[in-house]
Amino acid sequence: MEVKSFTIPDALKPFIKYVSYIETEGQNTVQKTFTPIVDGCPGLLIQDLNFGTIERDGKTLPASFLFGQTTQAKELKVNGNFKALCVCFHPHTIGSLFKLNAETLTDTCLALESLSNGYNLTGQMEDAPTEHDKVAALNSYLLNKLALEQANPDSSVNYILNKITGSNGTYPLKKLKEEVHLSERSFERKFKQQVGISAQLFSRICRFQSSFQQLKNNDFKRLTDIAFQNTYADQSHFVRAFKEFTGLPPSQYQKRFHVVTENLSECYR
Repeated sequence: MEVKSFTIPDALKPFIKYVSYIETEGQNTVQKTFTPIVDGCPGLLIQDLNFGTIERDGKTLPASFLFGQTTQAKELKVNGNFKALCVCFHPHTIGSLFKLNAETLTDTCLALESLSNGYNLTGQMEDAPTEHDKVAALNSYLLNKLALEQANPDSSVNYILNKITGSNGTYPLKKLKEEVHLSERSFERKFKQQVGISAQLFSRICRFQSSFQQLKNNDFKRLTDIAFQNTYADQSHFVRAFKEFTGLPPSQYQKRFHVVTENLSECYR
């Protein structure tokens, strides 16, 4: 599998974390299994219609779709050779750029055609001869949407996100509510609408992500090192959290999965 990364236009950097092009052409056509990595970010996937398809829970996913927060590992079955442009958004983008209630897309997806208002991005992507042309078409679509929606990240939600991510999920939520001058109800309502999940769950995902990166990079001697460095009470609490978001304990996950991109792993055993 080949993965290419692309530069993000400055105007879209507040909304896009990274853009990747994934290609399996030239490899065998045996069905492959992938799982999204729970990372606190929504995204957009646009498949090349001339190649394979993706299934989840036995259903074929749309050729192009917007997906919300992923809170649990779900197997994705890829049939045949596969090409797709994958966009990882910042946590608030579904709410701020697409003007949707992000909670309605948590652990699910929405066909891009239902959002495009006649803009046939999938067709443009299919006609684009190179990966760079496809990315250019994507950027044009998103920049047009940015101008039409006059989108800006909500300042209070952005502040909350920066504090939580900057502390790897350990920043006290009670203190955050006081700092943004919101009641508990308003705090949770606004965060869920913009991000798709509660601030507490998002904090737990950030802490898991910190430990996941440490495990992926083999930056530890024992699992207890990861547990304590990420403020888990002990190794068993860390393993329990890891299983919640991946479905497997760390040792089994390392044996069975290979990280393809920041938010996708391939099952190879």
